[in-house]
Amino acid sequence: MKLFMKKILILLWLGVALDTASAITVTDQAGKSVSGEVVRIVADNVVFQAGGQRIPLKLSQLTEESRRELVEAAKVKGVFSPFPPLRVQALVGTQQRRVDTSSYTKQMEISPRVIVEGAGRMDPIPAAEATMLIITMDTRAKYVGRKELLKVHTSETVPVPPAANGERRQIDLAQSSVTYDSWRDKTNVGGAVYKYFIFGLRDPETKMLIDFQTNSSEVAAICKAAPEKREEYLKLATGATFSPDLK
Repeated sequence: MKLFMKKILILLWLGVALDTASAITVTDQAGKSVSGEVVRIVADNVVFQAGGQRIPLKLSQLTEESRRELVEAAKVKGVFSPFPPLRVQALVGTQQRRVDTSSYTKQMEISPRVIVEGAGRMDPIPAAEATMLIITMDTRAKYVGRKELLKVHTSETVPVPPAANGERRQIDLAQSSVTYDSWRDKTNVGGAVYKYFIFGLRDPETKMLIDFQTNSSEVAAICKAAPEKREEYLKLATGATFSPDLK
């Protein structure tokens, strides 16, 4: 039985088996061919299915025509990502200072950034696109009206340049500031403070999300149950009223 299975695998690799309408025949640079279907492509790594068996392949070891055909098929199926596994960390720093000594008005500086590094330090990382939303809370509505009124303070999308390797790097996004009354009672005259961030990293060509992060537990729970909601959050414009449930 083992000898039989071995022969079948050899035949598959030589392109003898598989005669289906959806089959793709790919050829490596040594001239060996196999027919089957693409399961997924992540960076240089291909999972290819032939005759019920999953075969790991490398895009870089295939002919140019085979690489092009595989990538096109994977994009159609929605199983293509040019990105190797990444470690991504979205961060927002704040600094506060009193505007003057005669009032409780303060200024808050908001500094968003993202740290990107490859799980494998030698893997090149393609160009990406980062979107960061900063959500602020109205202080008068909170401390006088006893309700939480949120809005999109900034919504920014910036290019993330490609990298020759997976070394750790930091991408800074635009800084901004808000002023607010720090007195938390009915004398509060208003202003805004930083509350949440929503972050997405995507492939600029396919617009596929590679990473999504937020420090709002409610938004995170909603997106875990309905991942398609992530795009709705990331499309919110500066100045829009914000509700975690998008209602």
